[in-house]
Amino acid sequence: MKTRITLAVFLSSFVVLAQKKELKEAEKLINASQFEAAKPLISTAESKLESIKPADKSKLYRLKGLAFTGNKSEATLADYKTAIEAYNKVLSLEKATKSIKYTAEALDALTKINYAIEAKAGASINSGAYIDAAHMYEYLYKQDAKDTIYLFNSAVSYVKAKEYDKSLEVYQKLLNIGYTGKGTSYIATHVASGEDHEILSKADMDALIAKGSYKNPREEKLASKRGIIAKDIALIYIAKGDEAKATEAFVVAKQENPDDESIVDSEVNMYFVKGAEFTKVNDNDNAIKYYQKVLAIKPSHAEANYNIAAILLQKDGPIVDEINALGKTKAADSQYQLLRKQRIENFNEAIPYMEKYLELKPDDKLFAGNLLSLYKIVKSDKTEAFKAKFGL
Repeated sequence: MKTRITLAVFLSSFVVLAQKKELKEAEKLINASQFEAAKPLISTAESKLESIKPADKSKLYRLKGLAFTGNKSEATLADYKTAIEAYNKVLSLEKATKSIKYTAEALDALTKINYAIEAKAGASINSGAYIDAAHMYEYLYKQDAKDTIYLFNSAVSYVKAKEYDKSLEVYQKLLNIGYTGKGTSYIATHVASGEDHEILSKADMDALIAKGSYKNPREEKLASKRGIIAKDIALIYIAKGDEAKATEAFVVAKQENPDDESIVDSEVNMYFVKGAEFTKVNDNDNAIKYYQKVLAIKPSHAEANYNIAAILLQKDGPIVDEINALGKTKAADSQYQLLRKQRIENFNEAIPYMEKYLELKPDDKLFAGNLLSLYKIVKSDKTEAFKAKFGL
């Protein structure tokens, strides 16, 4: 009796054989680290998915995961997302068929992909690709909302990219969920790569150590980051030109982290920059106002003391010009006395700032000479002692 083989059966067998050949060839290429060359073969096999048996489907998605993560230096977030989707399909397929052939490998790969994305995000920051870093950290946070440090890192990356509205949005989200960043960080060294990885919990770290995939477990205490958040928010508002909101944010930042000198320095710099801007356009009243704000926070700010003194001493030129233009009349003499009084008052106003500057910069001999000249004009009782001290 002859066996009849229909065309459909023949074609089906042909497709299956072709797919197996494609997967075998793709596996060879992956083993040879030719990941890009393997991708078209995997794509072709995947396009005929319905005719593949479950075991080969699992193999296909395993190979897909390997192909899209093999070239670590070139892999993008999109590549990692593709690989994650592929490995998750491996897990769902094997769960449905009660197979465990690639399950352990897929679980391990998913963990490694997260670490790879985190490492790539860090490398992106170092290379100045801040937006890429922000997107990667946001993606990691979406995978595990408990790991809020990823959301914090995303906000910081947006700040570096000068995407201020986006960074404010993320920082506000952190504040809304009560994020502090305070706690304990669990760190262990990955045996295969030698890299340090932060582990989600002590239980997870202990399990990885017991498994032998990690070594050198340790714990690090983490300080609250709310002060850093408030400071960054203040700096964002400075960049956006909103001084009022920046000032409010600095108040919160100092309350959250009173020992952080960088917060004070940032606030001082905000006011000093504003003072310098007004100085450039000869708006001396506003310039002095902002330099005074600097000194209210940090009296030892040498440049603010210097700049106020310089602005005050600029008033002397027009007064001297007016004196020189006076005639020799009784009215002129009266005007001279008035102008001389103005000079003395102006010098007496400038002298404390000059003294403070010189206290902070005692090696500035030229400046010391200028201050000595003022002491002589105002007939200060500090004159002789000052001459002796500076050898003038």
